Amino acid sequence: MKNRNYLLAIIANIALAVVCLFVSDIEGLRVVSIIQLVLNTYYYLKGNKKFVSVGLVFFWLLFLFHSSRFAFLEGYGFSRINNNNKVLILLSYKLVTCCFSTLCAGYFITRSKKNNLDVSDSSVDLSDKDLLLLRRVSTYIFIFSLIPFLYVDITRLQYTMAFGYGGLYSLGERDVLFKYFSPISHLFRPAVILLMVSYCRTPKVATRILVWFCVYSLVTMLSGARITALVYILSIVVIYVRFVLARIKKSQFVMIIVVSILLFSFLPVLSSMRREGVISRADYEEAADVVEEAGGGFKSAIMEFGGTQISVIYSMMFTSDFNYGRTYLASLWCISPKLPSYLDKTNLTYTNSFPIDYQQSLGGSCIGEAYYNFGWLAILFFFIVGLLVGRLDHILCCVNRSNLITSIFCLVLIPGLFTWVRDFFMIFVFTGFWIPLIFRLVIGKR
Repeated sequence: MKNRNYLLAIIANIALAVVCLFVSDIEGLRVVSIIQLVLNTYYYLKGNKKFVSVGLVFFWLLFLFHSSRFAFLEGYGFSRINNNNKVLILLSYKLVTCCFSTLCAGYFITRSKKNNLDVSDSSVDLSDKDLLLLRRVSTYIFIFSLIPFLYVDITRLQYTMAFGYGGLYSLGERDVLFKYFSPISHLFRPAVILLMVSYCRTPKVATRILVWFCVYSLVTMLSGARITALVYILSIVVIYVRFVLARIKKSQFVMIIVVSILLFSFLPVLSSMRREGVISRADYEEAADVVEEAGGGFKSAIMEFGGTQISVIYSMMFTSDFNYGRTYLASLWCISPKLPSYLDKTNLTYTNSFPIDYQQSLGGSCIGEAYYNFGWLAILFFFIVGLLVGRLDHILCCVNRSNLITSIFCLVLIPGLFTWVRDFFMIFVFTGFWIPLIFRLVIGKR
């Protein structure tokens, strides 16, 4: 039955991708994109008991950051280009919708080959000795990166209060210690996730780690840097559900959804607050009023998150010579804490290739980055991404001694995968290289 459902999902996604190419208006694409989201969520939930996996969350994030404005708002909110090039907006939405279809098709092809496994659940077939080793190495990384991590977060908060969120962009130039501590601090959050997994057979301890980590992450969002905190909260919750919870009740699932909606609606308030230099109750109340005047928390959140699509639009507007994959190769330099001076930064962050007037406050996009490299072949590129995400979910179904390093690599990649939706490929590289290498060196000696 599972295999049949996955086959139907594959056929439906291929059909929707073909339909997208012939749809000639935004309204038609809006209908197709909503059908995509509902259909793929439905076929996923039919085969998995815990309602959540890396693949499903990635689907939803891709939709939220790229398609939500088109799906739920009139006018789409791209005021700078609405009157200039509506055809370009249509083409960008068509690209996103096709990429979503091929991504899901690739994912379900991988799942159809492993149809007997529940990708929302994970079994840890490790001895107590192996779990203790995982715990010890995670603790060592935790301790090593703790002081740099706290210094970076505290410094960010201080600069936000003094100079507003814009002060963070020049922080590395003003504070030399911040510049050198920042790469090391990136090891801290993955270490916490691995530490929690090492306590998978002691749910109370794992739950305490989860709660502490989420509360701290919420506090750090006051600095205005929300995406990293949100992504790691999302990542650790997904991993907790898969590795620690024996089963997730529907009431727990509903609670997660309610809390997510409340947090989702609150984020625009933080966005409004971060533009100022002082954080107080009065600032919060003023920011809340601004959000309410703009149409409420939901509309403001959709405007903010869905704004990632602008990076896709600009990529299609300004890319005349494709990068042919050099972005992904150049990103390997990010293994090093210090990039070589001769490296062309546009190979790492494609938005730097845009005219300077279009770069202000502009984040990345995995789809915009793919278009910058491959043009419309980005649609096929996301089929490969879907295969890889499905493979990642499969690997995490059973963690044992033989695939421990691979599983650690996949766990470390999860936050990067979620962040990549509205960032750049280089986000994977530093932690994705160093943490598995540390474990490889330690475990290889035993």
